This record gives sequence, C-alpha cells and structure tokens, in this order.
Amino acid sequence: MSLQPLPVPTRVYHGEGVISYSQRHAARNHSNIADIERGVRQLGVRLPKTRVSPERFEVWQQLGSLHQTTFSTPASIAGSVVSDRQLCLRCTQGNRAMGRIPGVGMVCLRHKHWLGSPQIGLDGYFPALTAERHFRNHLARRGILFDSFATGRPERLCQGLEDAAILAALLDQNTDLPTAFARFAAFRQPRIKPLVRESAFIGRVVNLRPALLSAAASRATVLIPEALLTAHLATVASRSAFALPDRQ
Repeated sequence: MSLQPLPVPTRVYHGEGVISYSQRHAARNHSNIADIERGVRQLGVRLPKTRVSPERFEVWQQLGSLHQTTFSTPASIAGSVVSDRQLCLRCTQGNRAMGRIPGVGMVCLRHKHWLGSPQIGLDGYFPALTAERHFRNHLARRGILFDSFATGRPERLCQGLEDAAILAALLDQNTDLPTAFARFAAFRQPRIKPLVRESAFIGRVVNLRPALLSAAASRATVLIPEALLTAHLATVASRSAFALPDRQ
C-alpha cells in the first residue's frame, strides 16, 4: 500500500537511521512516532513493534518521500558492529541526529569537526586531520571501523585513529602483515610509553589508600610551580607526538 508523505518535508542526513529520522520527521509535523504509526496501522499496513525492521524502513521512506535505499547502511561489517553515533552537528545544521557512518573515523573533514563528545572544532590540529585521511583512504576501505582499535574515552579514540593511520602507512610500504605489525610495535611503543608511565603514576597517586593520603597528595600538587609543570607536560607531549613513519 502506498502512503502519502507527511505535509512538512524533513531532510535525511547521510547515514542517519530510521529511529533518528522518524523522531525528527514526526516532530516537524507537530506529531509523534506513536500517533503516526498508529494511523498507519489503521490503514491496514503491517508494522511490527520492533523499532528497526524492513517494514518500518519502507513506511518512513514513503512518509518522508525518501529514496528506497535510505536506511540501508549495514549494521555490521566483517563481523564488527557498526556503531550508531551522533552525526556532525555542523553537517546537520545543529540538529541532533544519530546514524551509522562506517567510512568515517572521529573527524568530519568537511567541517574539521571532532565527532566525539563534546564536538569541537579542529581547525588548527592537523595531526587529527591527517590521521582521519589515512583512516578513510586505507583502513576504512578494508572494512576496519573507527572503534576497532580503541573504545571508551575520546583520548583513547584519538589514540586509536593515530594507530590506524600509522598502521595504514606501514601497510602501504609492505603488505606482509607480520612485518607491518612488527614495524608498528617498534615505531609506536617508544612514543606512547611516556604517556602510559605518566598515566600509571597519576593513577597510583589518585588511588592511594587510605583515602586521606590520596587527598593530601592531590592538594600537594598546587605547590608545584606552574612553569615546571608546563615544561614537564611539554616534554612528555613532544616524546609522544603523532608522526608517520618514514618510507623505507
């Protein structure tokens, strides 16, 4: 059965899922999903209760006058689940939308925008843009997802993108996987060890027992001269800065 589109059109964003789109489309038409789908069922259209189904895809494609390939982004690639995540707020003009974008890492290159939480501009942070380009050009084409290397906090995701970019560069030089991974370990580990040691030390201080010792250690940090602390952090950052390996 063919359905008439809702009166007020709603643009669907690249990769956006049916749940996100149906919420926005219903709201723009001063309604809600439950009432609209109740009306669709009253017309005799079979619509299962599950939120994601081919029948629901077809219904909202018609209600939004969308192409039949909309909502067709795969739920998994090579056995890995494609995460549903917030789309770039610059691309959506400030509208909150969720979707699957397996070919994209953690950076919108069009707007130079970090896709973590919170979303921020990356105009001056060229290493992140470089890592994102390498991820898209090399690893994404091999079916590797942005969170295949690291999950959790934004800094871990950024670390994963850097690892992906370096591994992609090494695979370009030598397609033999054992050789590429051996070079990756030799190149990357010396650069990230300072960060690991620093994190481990801070963790031990923060988790001192009894808690009174931890609180005392935290308060003692205010006695460290700011210039000394800045110089120390700059040294750690310089030793662990993102860089691509030279070609051999």
